[in-house]
Amino acid sequence: TYISDFNAWGNCQTLMQDYLALAKEKMMEKIKVSANQKKTTVMMEKYNDINVKLRDLNLEIAKLYGAFMTFKDKLPFFNQNCVTS
Repeated sequence: TYISDFNAWGNCQTLMQDYLALAKEKMMEKIKVSANQKKTTVMMEKYNDINVKLRDLNLEIAKLYGAFMTFKDKLPFFNQNCVTS
C-alpha cells in the first residue's frame, strides 16, 4: 500500500506541476495582452491630446487671419511700397 500511495502522490505531483505550468503560461499571455491594450490606450490618449492642440492652433490661425483681413479692409489705401525693411 505504501508503494501505491507513493505512486499516486507522484502522479498527483506531476499533474499539479503541469497545471501550474499551464496557469503560468495563461497568466503570461494575459499580462502581454493587457500591456498591449494599455500601450494602445496611452497612444490614443496622446493622439487625442495632439488633435486638441492642433484644433486650438487652427482656431488661433483662423483668428489671426481674420484680424489681418479686418486690418486690410479698414485700410484699403495701404500701399505695399509704404513698408520698408
